[in-house]
Amino acid sequence: MTQAINLNIGGVGLPLQCMGIGTYVQQLAFTMLAPLVIAILLTAGFVLRSWRHSLGIHAGLLAALPWFLSLTFLVYPMVSSASLRAFSCEDFEDFDTDRSFLRADYSVECGTSQHEAAKSLATAGILIYPVGISFVYIMLMLRARRALLDEKPTTLSKALSFLVRDYEPAYFWWELVEAWKKLFLVGFAVLISPGSILQLVVSFIFALIYMLLTGAARPFKDDGDDYFAQACSFGLVSVFFFSIILKVPPPPLKTGYLYVCYYLYL
Repeated sequence: MTQAINLNIGGVGLPLQCMGIGTYVQQLAFTMLAPLVIAILLTAGFVLRSWRHSLGIHAGLLAALPWFLSLTFLVYPMVSSASLRAFSCEDFEDFDTDRSFLRADYSVECGTSQHEAAKSLATAGILIYPVGISFVYIMLMLRARRALLDEKPTTLSKALSFLVRDYEPAYFWWELVEAWKKLFLVGFAVLISPGSILQLVVSFIFALIYMLLTGAARPFKDDGDDYFAQACSFGLVSVFFFSIILKVPPPPLKTGYLYVCYYLYL
């Protein structure tokens, strides 16, 4: 399910193992550093071009901002999910003691120095991406809020158009809600009793609340986008609902009618 929401480098044709990046820590480091390098090169290129045309560094930064926001939009769920996986362990019953291993990389035993190093790297990833990107979005939107609410474009509000152009002025911040929804579904939800009904129930309730919020707010300028968003939310709720149904064990044979109905439904 998370792969449908999350952009996975390994799933779009980049075999990290073939590049000698096989362990979880190596893949996490690559996933964290690659967007930072791209962002630095991108910003440096625009600033250099602006400097060559005597426009100043500020103009270069504003020119790079739409591209930077597009990049953060793509990597936000990917790095967030990869980072939070460092805190998900699976228990195994040994003959002598119970041991747990990292779900993302079963060669890493939880509680060891190797796992602690992975958690330290993951913590840095969480601070840089989920926390850092959200903070950047909030600060930029607060800086341009008056222009966005009054619909009087400024250079900064135009640069933010990638994040706000599809929403009503009163809901210019809705992209933040979308980002936090992705963060919960591809990140925090993975840590809630993995593989259990509880995980599905929590995700179902979250998706249901989000669907109700989307229906009540109708944040998009275009009515078609509002209908499409509600349809997507309903689809997500349905996926979690039917996943719960499939996860529930079948009723005992003695219940007769319920037993027949259950299997006819499946």
